[in-house]
Amino acid sequence: MTNTGLVVLHRSIPGPLSADPRDRQVFRRLLDLSRLGFDVTLVPSELLPEGGAPRTLAEAGVAVDLCYRSGVPRRLAELAGPDTPLVVTSLFLPRAHRAAVLEWPGPVVADIDHLRSEELRSARASLGENDQPGIETEIHSLTTIEGQLLERADLVIAPSERVAATVGLHAAVVPPSAPATDDMAGTTSWSQSSAEGGVPAPGPVIIPARFSDEWATPDETALAGLPELLDATGVGAPRVLITPEDSAARLRDTVRRVAPIAPLHESALSATRAPVALDLRSVGVGTHARRVELSLAGVPWIATTVAMGIDDPRLALLDYGELASTFVADDTDGQAGALRALLAEEDLRDEVVKVQRSHLLSGSDAGAASLLAAELAGVGIVPRPAARRRRSILDRALGSTEYSRVPTQGTLAAADVRIEALEAEMVPLRVHDRDTSINLQSTLDADARYRVFARTHLEAGPAANPRQTTESRAVRFSVLVPTYDTDPDLLDECIRSVVDQQHENWELCIV
Repeated sequence: MTNTGLVVLHRSIPGPLSADPRDRQVFRRLLDLSRLGFDVTLVPSELLPEGGAPRTLAEAGVAVDLCYRSGVPRRLAELAGPDTPLVVTSLFLPRAHRAAVLEWPGPVVADIDHLRSEELRSARASLGENDQPGIETEIHSLTTIEGQLLERADLVIAPSERVAATVGLHAAVVPPSAPATDDMAGTTSWSQSSAEGGVPAPGPVIIPARFSDEWATPDETALAGLPELLDATGVGAPRVLITPEDSAARLRDTVRRVAPIAPLHESALSATRAPVALDLRSVGVGTHARRVELSLAGVPWIATTVAMGIDDPRLALLDYGELASTFVADDTDGQAGALRALLAEEDLRDEVVKVQRSHLLSGSDAGAASLLAAELAGVGIVPRPAARRRRSILDRALGSTEYSRVPTQGTLAAADVRIEALEAEMVPLRVHDRDTSINLQSTLDADARYRVFARTHLEAGPAANPRQTTESRAVRFSVLVPTYDTDPDLLDECIRSVVDQQHENWELCIV
């Protein structure tokens, strides 16, 4: 089979403003691979409304191959070749995807941020006695899965020496690339303010957080102790901003009572403007990607040993020296003291960032792309002339419109305000209330919904072939297509129906 270049398997379409810091790391890695001359094809395993940038990737030379869920193993089999490298960004893969990786005929690279089994192992001590058998079983299962994939990999890339040590075999240390300055262009930071007691607060204290629609996450649980921590600082409550890392909407109203919560599309930007970041989970797994990016952005962080992915505070002293006590604390008094000190002393913040960055990035992040190229070349993976790709229907449709990063906050209406307008137009609010109209829409097919709209909003019914006039051509139609687990063939047919219709002034918005 013809070599398609280098294939990357990642959980979603990443972007510079993706909510999850790991996605932002993968986005920069994709750009590095493209700049090195690789013909990169990204295969996302699912579509998440969390800040992906497919057009930005396309403009950088990264092809995004849309085939979600069940289509991923089939598509990987089509892309596979004896000389085609496959890069996987996580070892925590669905069974079918894992089988496709194990059967891959070409070289395999595991570019990982952490081992999930190690994260669970570090959190084991915080769980109750009744939970121990269950987590032991999961750790054993994950260790087996990770071992299979690590044994298959021709190269394992880790972001730090600590992560490399947990792999249990030789792993190349390639630190994440620093965010580009234009990633943060066109943004505004929080206004300068001062906390009580005369201590300057250059911006909000950032608390990264992940939520779930089904259960209370470790970050959500940690927020319960936030008021006590702020009271214990002794300098008044500094401004706090919770920066979400996913689109789950559960308990957001409850969370807002504790502190303001940033819009999802601004979470990455807000973190870079903060004087301090807090990662205070007492249960759960480590958050390596968060700390690496904060250090790259020059923001010091205060973390618990659980958030750091370690189960013994003495390990922090070994890694960071005596300065570790300034930003690693499991008790409220220690966290309050660290927060007071870092808010009050800019020089101390600079010193802490230098120590954190030096350890997490193995000394320097300046040569990340060069180190990556050298490690890939060491296993025979070198860039080749880019193959000419056939432009898909989706490429042509997207090519006719200007891509922009749309705000997403967990609902389709938040992804684009025009969706809210569309809901109102399909079954008019003056005829039905909102709940009734939404329920009615689910019982109608597309044709029936349009005819309801035509009866209530148009003077005449829909014509089979409307006559085009100068005035009608000036009307711009926005076709909104919300998708989730959509069959690729059906999506292709939907896109073709828009591309082939008669009216020329349109835009297709796939959410």
